[in-house]
Amino acid sequence: MHLAASKASGDLMLNRKIYAQNNIIGSLNILISCIHHGVKYFIFSSSAAVDGNPQYNLIDEFHPTNPTSYYGFTKLTIEAKLKWYSELFDLKYASLRYFNAAGYDVKRRIIA
Repeated sequence: MHLAASKASGDLMLNRKIYAQNNIIGSLNILISCIHHGVKYFIFSSSAAVDGNPQYNLIDEFHPTNPTSYYGFTKLTIEAKLKWYSELFDLKYASLRYFNAAGYDVKRRIIA
């Protein structure tokens, strides 16, 4: 199960390289390690941000993806890699798309 990513949208626009390294390259490193160690099942904590602006309500798994933020793009990039890895390496996966469940605090505390 892969739950880690950089998220803060303010930082994201200032530190795109860090986000690309953490969210994309870091995730690919995890996937490569999983394949190397024979992992057959993978759960990815994606984001509803991959959908972009809703085309209809209620959003389902058939909703078109069109991220409006770089964060959403990083998550969609990993979803695309997972699709290929499932075909190339017989990796079964699920991508969970949801909104931030905890919230965000500028003082970097978790809000329940």
